Amino acid sequence: MGDDPWSRSLVLVGRAFLTTATATATGTGTGTGTGTGDDARATAEALLTEALAGFRALGDRWGTATALEGLAALSPDPLPLLAEALALFGSLGVAEDVVDLLHRRAAVHEAAGARDAAESDRAHAAETARRAGLRGTPETTDRATV
Repeated sequence: MGDDPWSRSLVLVGRAFLTTATATATGTGTGTGTGTGDDARATAEALLTEALAGFRALGDRWGTATALEGLAALSPDPLPLLAEALALFGSLGVAEDVVDLLHRRAAVHEAAGARDAAESDRAHAAETARRAGLRGTPETTDRATV
């Protein structure tokens, strides 16, 4: 990996995902208790926030959306982050990511009791997948993936 600003930001995203994956795999989680899980969550959030700033400074839509996606997974209020990431991925024409994030947002809506919003996102995901020719993937089914 290079030492340019884009590469540094991408490395930060990778480190954040590894931090949360390691915490999950070792059973320390990234939950809201005290201890290592909270440390991992705080570390991942800091890494993603720094990466987001780097990608924004570069004007990189893919990197910005990717960092936002990671932050949304850690946020108690993921909807604004998911909406921005969806808009960016949509502007890039990355159907697979749009479909995935629509299902994630549908799961958030459903957990909040907003069934109509969840169904709307799932229908939009199915239509996006159909138009892009995505078939036989979990994102094209009628269930959310979180």
